[in-house]
Amino acid sequence: MSKYSFIVLFLAFANFSSFAQEDYSNIKKGIKFFEKKNFSEAEAKFKKVIANNDTVMEAYFNLGNAIYEQQRFEEARESYEKALVFSKTKMEKSEVSYNIGNTLMAEEKWEDAIESYKLSLRNNSKDLDAKYNLAYAQKQLEKEQQQQEQNKDQEQDQDKKDQDKKDQDKEGKDKKDQDEKDGDKKEDKGEEGDKEEDKKEEPKDDKDGDEKDKEEEKQDKEGKPKPQKLTKEEAERLLRAIENQEQKLQDKKKQEDMVPVQIDTDKDW
Repeated sequence: MSKYSFIVLFLAFANFSSFAQEDYSNIKKGIKFFEKKNFSEAEAKFKKVIANNDTVMEAYFNLGNAIYEQQRFEEARESYEKALVFSKTKMEKSEVSYNIGNTLMAEEKWEDAIESYKLSLRNNSKDLDAKYNLAYAQKQLEKEQQQQEQNKDQEQDQDKKDQDKKDQDKEGKDKKDQDEKDGDKKEDKGEEGDKEEDKKEEPKDDKDGDEKDKEEEKQDKEGKPKPQKLTKEEAERLLRAIENQEQKLQDKKKQEDMVPVQIDTDKDW
């Protein structure tokens, strides 16, 4: 809860000689609008005072209160900071610093709010509101830091899981690529084996065939075969073959010369 303008009204009376009659009237009207919760009209009155005299601490302080109630916290803080510049007493400094702390706490700027409440207490150590708000801001800051730490741990865990998954995917891909390479090697090896088998099945050059081809080529050139000398064994085999062939021919001729005997079966019994 912010410190409001009732004390400022008293200050306005106490310093009446330093106020123009119009400024005093506008501050008084602004406070009445504020009490009726007509914060926009109160804001207008306080701004009118500042337009005439921009060194009036009470006008900045009350303007900050009117704007704060409209939840324009940053703008309200700017007005309070100007009021702090023109504050003369410790009480004024304490209350202005307290209200600055409230704008910061509304925006959950806990560290800055803590500093403002500490400044308020340095100027008025008996301010129970400042003590309460200081303790509250410190507690909220601690909770925020714990939450940030948890979020950081969760992010690290998630990053580790994501990295592990990437590593697993990469390992799986590498294994797949290696298997494909091994398969290709096996196929290549099989093709090479087939080629080797084909080579093995190809007939070797026949030396005797080459000699035969050469002999036939030589015979073609000379027009007649060149007689070859037979060995004793080859001559004997050839002689026996001729004798066998002649014997077969003789046996066949004998069979052809034979006349079958006709048996007469037409008898008159």
